[in-house]
Amino acid sequence: MTLARLARAARLAGHSAITQKPTLLVFDHGSIATTTIEPDEGDPESPEYIVTTTHHTPLSFDALRDAAELVNDWNHDCLTPTLVLNFDSTDEVGITGTTVIDGRQGMTDEQLVAAADQAIDNASAFVHKLVERFPTVTLTPPVTLRDEGLASEPDDAFDNQAYAVDTDRIAASLASIGIDKLQRTDATEGKAIYAWINEVLFAFVLDNGPSLVVKGHWDPDLPGSEFLRAFLVCNDFNRMSDSPVAYCHSNVDGLQIRLDLAVTVAAGMTDRQLRSTLGTALKTMLHGVDHISKEVSGQSPVSWP
Repeated sequence: MTLARLARAARLAGHSAITQKPTLLVFDHGSIATTTIEPDEGDPESPEYIVTTTHHTPLSFDALRDAAELVNDWNHDCLTPTLVLNFDSTDEVGITGTTVIDGRQGMTDEQLVAAADQAIDNASAFVHKLVERFPTVTLTPPVTLRDEGLASEPDDAFDNQAYAVDTDRIAASLASIGIDKLQRTDATEGKAIYAWINEVLFAFVLDNGPSLVVKGHWDPDLPGSEFLRAFLVCNDFNRMSDSPVAYCHSNVDGLQIRLDLAVTVAAGMTDRQLRSTLGTALKTMLHGVDHISKEVSGQSPVSWP
């Protein structure tokens, strides 16, 4: 996968970059914010691309609590982008949204178009929510269109066939990595699978996106007064990790922690892609639960073999 393919995929999905460079694409959101797509760590050979949305005008530090609630609510309710609250100075607060387009197992043209479309559309939804919550965000001049050497090149075809993702394929893929004690819900439509893995409850959900969402649960039953402390731990984790996203969730028992990892499956997935996605999700989310729980409570629910 290359940035040239990503640029073409975005155009096919109706999104034209206002800036194009060999290692950078820039899309604007009504001059309020920009979304960039660039290879991970700036490496042109990287199969992973980072989609980052930033607003131009910072919020005042007085908005910290409201901004924290917006970030947590978004990460709780929305698949992508992952929002991170930034407050490096005592005067300003910023919110950054990040999505990862993972091409490590290759991507067909259809998969790439779906991934680019979802990433940019969801970035626009974040900007809309930001302006809705903080209407004082001011407009800034648009960026001038530039095209600096983004050469066209042949698509690197991916050999394996992509098929629709359903719970039968998810169950088979989990079984292939040794996870076969599963519980299904909504048997008529077959929409979700649950499994206890290393003493952590995971859910594998297909939503209407369509997206495959892997959810990790940690239920410390914290009092509501612990929200800001728990949120800041999740926020630091989200800052360090491209995926999954961690957030606070309240239920009748108290304040809980959830981790989500979402992947668009509108164009299907190959067996290799599905197995890699599930394996990577479980590994990163177990480490995430382990890290966050130790930071919040001093102990981890994860049972490591």
